[in-house]
Amino acid sequence: MANIGPLLARMSEQVSHEFSVPVSYQMFGRPYDLDHSTVHELLMVAREALYNSVPHGRPRQVQLYLSFDENGCTLQVRDDGIGFDPKTLPRSDGHYGLLGMKERVERLRGKLSLESRLGGGTDLTVQVPRKSALPASKVPEMTL
Repeated sequence: MANIGPLLARMSEQVSHEFSVPVSYQMFGRPYDLDHSTVHELLMVAREALYNSVPHGRPRQVQLYLSFDENGCTLQVRDDGIGFDPKTLPRSDGHYGLLGMKERVERLRGKLSLESRLGGGTDLTVQVPRKSALPASKVPEMTL
């Protein structure tokens, strides 16, 4: 079992430093430990969302939120960047991108939603039920 909070905080600091864009992190609710495979999948989704948002969306700021309740946890990445039309995204561009994030969330039996509009920023939300993860043997060891 692992606490994802400090890992997300460190990731926010790293991305903020690397791109000189403020990335804030906040946690809400009463946190509980997640199994390693859930932590790994959520970290990879957060990383992909941040690395899509900052260079491509050109935001002035990004917020990363993690909230816990009795039913599960929610990860949200919001930016105030240029946004995009989700209908115009290529289906496959050789990157993990949105398809990879969606697959990771599905492995956790969760839901991914994406809202974006040109000139209006982007909001990616992942909801994961409390008992969600694959067996740890199916997930590679976690690294940042």
